[in-house]
Amino acid sequence: MKHMETNGGRRGTGHSPKTLRNKYGFLSGALGAAVPKLIPANPCAGRRLPRGDGESDHDMRMLTRDEFTALLTAVTPHWKPLVEFMVASGMRWGEVVALQPRHVDVKAGTVKVRQAWKYSDTEGYYLGPPKTKRSRRTVDVPARILEGLDLSNEWVFVNRDGGPIRYHGFKPRVWDKAVARAGLDPRPTPHDLRHTYASWQLAGGIPITVVSRQLGHESIQVTVDIYGDVDRSSTRAAADFMDQILSRT
Repeated sequence: MKHMETNGGRRGTGHSPKTLRNKYGFLSGALGAAVPKLIPANPCAGRRLPRGDGESDHDMRMLTRDEFTALLTAVTPHWKPLVEFMVASGMRWGEVVALQPRHVDVKAGTVKVRQAWKYSDTEGYYLGPPKTKRSRRTVDVPARILEGLDLSNEWVFVNRDGGPIRYHGFKPRVWDKAVARAGLDPRPTPHDLRHTYASWQLAGGIPITVVSRQLGHESIQVTVDIYGDVDRSSTRAAADFMDQILSRT
């Protein structure tokens, strides 16, 4: 683990805190299942990990329309609805894969975020509340996207066996292969679809307050800190407004 903090990753200078936590959690869960039949104790227990802020512990990668089209084309058919939904909703990974049919209102064009998959060394994967109080929200999603979903299973998005999707399986087996086929460089992560959603919304002139509510950020300041530089449409509108006033004087 110490070696991974300074080696590998996108730039070869080490993995992000979030990646380290994901890899550690998977390894710890596997070793914990072997106790006590195969090994006397879990060597991962009690290990202190580097902290990250969850949403910005890796460089943001915002895809262009052409890049996303290339990615979606490279994704195998079973996974296309999931990838398209992620960029259309801006929801977090844990929220998306925890969706159940009862959370989706196709007629209203909305999705209720009420739970998310979480992981702990002692419990493994379990359903818990969304990340923050503001994360419990209702998200507007294009009707076309919702109409194309299969709502006949226990979960809205399922793996090929019909069970819930796990990140440690999806990313190397589905996502990384699609990214490679699409020739995307720098390589995006699934979380970058959330950043892509935000950038497209802001570039299209959607107020940052609306985007913040859709993303489920704890406060508008979080959204401003992350995406303030992307929100050029608002500052351009402010400049145009002043120009209109001054041109009348």
